[in-house]
Amino acid sequence: MRSVEIVDPTGTKPRQRRRTLVQVGGPILGVLLVVVVILVVALRSYVTNRDGVLSLTRHMFLIQEDEISLRVSNYLSPAPATAIIAHDLLATESLAFPPKIFQAYARSMLVHVPQIESFYLADDTGAFWYVGRNPHLQFAGIEYAHFETIGGRDVFHHWYYDASGKLTGENDTDAAGYDPRTHAWYQGAIKLDHLLWTDPYPFRDTGNFVVTAATSMTYTNGHAGVFAINISLNRLTAFLESVHLGKSGRAVIVDGEGHLVAGAGIEQAAKAADWNFARMKLTAAREPVFARAFAMYNVFGPGPQIIHAGGRDYVTVAAPLDHGKQKKWMVILEAQESDFAAFTRAAGWQNLMFSLVVVLLAALLAGFLVRQNRMTEKARGILLAERARREEETEVLARLAGEPDLFEAEHEVPALTEILAEATEARAVSLWRLVENGDRLLCEDAYDRGEDAHSTGLELGRDDVAGLFGVIETGEPVAVAEAATDDRTRSFHRLFLRNHGGIGVLLVPIMIRGRPLGLVVLEDVRRPDSATVLGEFVAGIAAVRFTASSHVASGEVHDRRSEGAAGALRVEEVFLLAPGADADASLPAGRYPLVSAAMVVFGFTSSPTIDSDVDLLPVVQRLAVQMQAIAREHGLFSVQALGNRILLVGGCGKELDRAAALRLADAILAVRELCMVTLAEAELMTNFRIGLHIGPALGAVLGDEPGVFNLWGEAVQFAELLAETMPDAATIQVSESAYAVLKEAFLFRPRGEFYLPRTGITRSFVLAGHR
Repeated sequence: MRSVEIVDPTGTKPRQRRRTLVQVGGPILGVLLVVVVILVVALRSYVTNRDGVLSLTRHMFLIQEDEISLRVSNYLSPAPATAIIAHDLLATESLAFPPKIFQAYARSMLVHVPQIESFYLADDTGAFWYVGRNPHLQFAGIEYAHFETIGGRDVFHHWYYDASGKLTGENDTDAAGYDPRTHAWYQGAIKLDHLLWTDPYPFRDTGNFVVTAATSMTYTNGHAGVFAINISLNRLTAFLESVHLGKSGRAVIVDGEGHLVAGAGIEQAAKAADWNFARMKLTAAREPVFARAFAMYNVFGPGPQIIHAGGRDYVTVAAPLDHGKQKKWMVILEAQESDFAAFTRAAGWQNLMFSLVVVLLAALLAGFLVRQNRMTEKARGILLAERARREEETEVLARLAGEPDLFEAEHEVPALTEILAEATEARAVSLWRLVENGDRLLCEDAYDRGEDAHSTGLELGRDDVAGLFGVIETGEPVAVAEAATDDRTRSFHRLFLRNHGGIGVLLVPIMIRGRPLGLVVLEDVRRPDSATVLGEFVAGIAAVRFTASSHVASGEVHDRRSEGAAGALRVEEVFLLAPGADADASLPAGRYPLVSAAMVVFGFTSSPTIDSDVDLLPVVQRLAVQMQAIAREHGLFSVQALGNRILLVGGCGKELDRAAALRLADAILAVRELCMVTLAEAELMTNFRIGLHIGPALGAVLGDEPGVFNLWGEAVQFAELLAETMPDAATIQVSESAYAVLKEAFLFRPRGEFYLPRTGITRSFVLAGHR
């Protein structure tokens, strides 16, 4: 492990740690102990007070529950008492005639007992009598009703009386299909020898909730019958809502299946259940506290419980009701614990705040005590951090200095960018060299730390990245936070950084004796404090390498590449640049063993500014015209468009034409730059690849008037294969045979080995740029 990777987590030496512990930790520990003691005392006091209050609250709830049970019993008591009296009074009644005793008794009960809604009297012949409150006088009078058949039509005949007993009206209402013997209150009671309580049933039109108590009886005439009393639960609900249990307490009555019988929220529950009692159950979504209390009653039985719901604690009590044993009615009370224990919490907080004032004063004194020491330690920490940074930079420089052939330009040193990227935690680092009299930038090495991969060969002209050339000429490092928006780096971001995901860059010019030689680019640096110093050191090494590199003189290269240049060529159909008018005479049909061929393959591309493929035609036309100009400028043999591919032929002969191969390599470098710039300006994705091969091909003039010289075979196929198998866009892959011809004039990096039919294992290289 390198020394820079060994980290002291405390940032101090053992002796200093002990001193800091005594000077800073002592006062802080004392204050913490005081705080802990105060908190323990306050918490203990709060828990004791809270337990006492909750115990008192449970006792109060039990007393309240007994009171509610008594009130409910008194509320429902008319039903059993009336049932007993009805057996004695009504046994002699005949329902074929108005039952005077039944009507008189029912009228008296309705006047004196407000919770009673109505009475029923029926027998096994289907006879039915009703006594209830007069609905036309806000239920102040009395209504009688009798089920009878008039003229073959079943009706209810109604008599209406006011509070003084005066008849105010009569009418008939349709009763088709009515039979009291089919109703639950009749069928249930006729089978029992004791009082039957029905399930409550709500009325949608009046909002009234009613429960029926019915008892069977035998008349003296031998017929069996049922006497029923209907009791309204609305007054019971009003009573339960008036019960005060703290600030937020509530009470409800439910049956053994969890149906809401009376109490808080019954009207909302009825509306939610569409006034169907079978659906009026307690649910955790609507009544979480009551629902949990009901569940705990079924598990643990009656008694008080503490329930947590909705982030709050509640005190609950559940107990059965004597008058609801048949339906297992029970009363449930709930209230927030804070309603009763809030004062203890407030008192505890008040005591705690007073204690904290004392703690604060002690903490201030402790703070003043350690402040001076911490200021000293802070200054010392800055000095130690600076020393650590210097040591790390020294370590990095030592690693660089230890690289073999560091200053030998003919040897590649990938560690130069790797070590710089690692030391500065940059996402990527690239070295650029000025070529062609300082008018172009050539990427000597681009290292992506995330992918752990190197690439090279991209060339950029002064016109393409004018702002970047301006930075180089200043000779001063420049940090750009947003490369996509800064005028100095906008075009560079579009052409290079965007393909790698770079956002911010640090630009360090490579200078020697005031003369610019290139640029070091660090992308998305995470350690900017060391990046500039280390970048300048790497720039110094690169300057020595660039100066020491052996360049091919531009005039010599020009002469060498212009040897044997083709004469004036013309454009023909199918070709962007045709082989020439006399190709059929100078190039007979046959096998040409050494043909230099390059294939440009374009893939699918897209852009937010392009709506359809038709919009791409101007871009394609511009590329075609400029490729023709490049081909003419470099004296290529021919350029042919084949769908999404373009075939460039440097030379075609029986002997190797090295000058033609050099011209072809120059041309495809220019074509690569043309495609990158043109696609970037059109905001199109860079998606093309180039393959270059020197090998045999078949050639012949095809067709007649006009006949055109065509090439096919290994040279063309292998060039296309090299282009299609290259994973990286805008990259030139060169065969081993082409590398052997071009390696003295161009820069390459090895790509690897692969199998080629009829050839076997062969190597390929990536063409980076000119030497």
